[in-house]
Formats: sequence, structure tokens, C-alpha cells
Amino acid sequence: MSFVFLHGIEQQGKTSNDLRSLWMDSIRVGLDRAQSKNPVPRREQIVMPYYGDLLTRLPATAHRNLSRNIHSETSSSETEVDVSGDCAATIEEWRREIGRVKFTDSSPRSETGEPRTRGFKSNALGAMSSVLSLPMQNQIVDSVLIQVSAYLNDARIKKDILALGASALCEAASLAEAHSEPLIVAAHSLGTVVALEALADFKEREVDLLITIGSPLSTETVASRMNQRARRWPSIVRTWVNFSDPDDLVALHHSIDRRNFLRTCPDHHFAAVFNIGDVINHMDNHHGIAGYLDDPVVAQIITSARQAST
Repeated sequence: MSFVFLHGIEQQGKTSNDLRSLWMDSIRVGLDRAQSKNPVPRREQIVMPYYGDLLTRLPATAHRNLSRNIHSETSSSETEVDVSGDCAATIEEWRREIGRVKFTDSSPRSETGEPRTRGFKSNALGAMSSVLSLPMQNQIVDSVLIQVSAYLNDARIKKDILALGASALCEAASLAEAHSEPLIVAAHSLGTVVALEALADFKEREVDLLITIGSPLSTETVASRMNQRARRWPSIVRTWVNFSDPDDLVALHHSIDRRNFLRTCPDHHFAAVFNIGDVINHMDNHHGIAGYLDDPVVAQIITSARQAST
């Protein structure tokens, strides 16, 4: 099998090899837990573009301007939101809670069997998206999740990252064709946004399996700022499986379907994502990739794609 792995935010200072090793080791743990005979992906089978440092390239002044511009939108008559009293306090709680979480795999892991910690709201961004107007959601995301904002709002950063994603897809497709093997794309967090936008223009061959993990695709504050051609089932994808933990702060509504990300799909377009929303991610933040990949079900699905037809 040939794999494309697309990472999420807060990976600066690492390398593609560092992340590839983390993903491989975590999948190995998951397969061992499942007592599975599926093989762990080999290093030479994996194409993993690294863009962690690109996401830190936006100057601090640009971050402030983004937040200020979004804030100014909320003062217009069309988007004005009452943020007085309890509502304002709630917004600040959301902001603090989202900012508190460290979206890295250096977070401590919860011991199996011990009570799992919860934040202000289980899935705070998902709750936020059901209460606040879109401009207000944008303001909070842009002021707290800076690397997400950098990708969504800076055309130069997005172009550079998508070029890496497209190149990775082409390289892995060539490997899959050369060995008559399946092509699997697995993406985590912001990497799921990169995956959908890159796949919108990918024509080389079919992707046998697309896996999205801890994805923010189902919230409008992310989806509305993507290439709108990507807001559909990628025509070259055979099967799409989406994994989330109920307490993952980023995974939002826990499912990707026609009620959210795929709601702009024409009714006659296929749009049936297999959503598995009960993964128990043992990382302290419930979002770390290691805590997803070492889940027995996740590890087995990633490594069990059928051989591509010749």
C-alpha cells in the first residue's frame, strides 16, 4: 500500500521523518492492541509532506490585523451580535478553553481506566458554532487558533502548503501504480482541510481510502473559508472514513455529512462518509494524533485497504 499522511497544527521545529516515525509507531501500538496481523506501513511506503514551519510564517502584526478585521465585521448591522452580560462571559470562556489546550503529542497521556479530563464544554468549538454568528466564530478562531487562521486567511501560505500536498499525492500515486497497490490518504486536524482542498484538483488516479481524524471540516467557520470546490465528496475517493473522540475540542460535530460540510453537495452526488465518533483518545487533550492512531480500530482500518485492481 502507498500512504499520504497529512499532519495538523503545532508541529513546528519537527521534520517529516519525526512525524512519520510518530505515526508509524502509534499505528504499531494500535495493531498490537488489536492483535492484528496487518502490516505496519513501511517508511518507503509513506509520503509525508512537512509544513509545520510554514504555518508559523505569518507575522505577528498580520495576526493582529486578521483579528481586527474580523472583529470589525461583527459591528455591521447584518452581523451584529449581542455579546453583553452572560453571553460575553461565555464567549470569553470559550476563548480561554480553546487557548488552554495544547494541540501537540507532547501532552501527557491519561492512564487507561482513570477518569478522563473534560474542558469547559465537551467539544467547545462545536457548541460555539451552534450559538454564535459566523463572523464571531471567525474572530475567536482567528485570535486563538493562529495556525488555522494562517492557513485559511493567508493565500501565500495556503498556496505553498497545497503545493506540498499535491506533490505528495502525485508521488504516492506513482508508487501505488508501480506496485499495483491501494492509495490511502490519512489526515489529522488541519491536515484534513489540506487533504480536501488538494484532492479537489487531484486527477492522477483513484484514492482507495480517505481517512480524516479529529477534523474541523464540519464547522462553517472552517468550511466557508475553503475552496468551495472542495466542499463535496472528492470524485476520485472510493471510501471516506472519519474518526473523532467525543471530547476532542477540534472535531466539532463529530460527523461529516450533508448537515454541515457536505450540505452544498447536489442531492444526486454521492456523499456518504463513514463516521466513527466513539474513539477513546487517551491523550490529555483528546486530540493528539498518537492517541488516535494507537486505537485498535483506527490502526486496523488504515492498514486494511484491499489491493487495488490491476
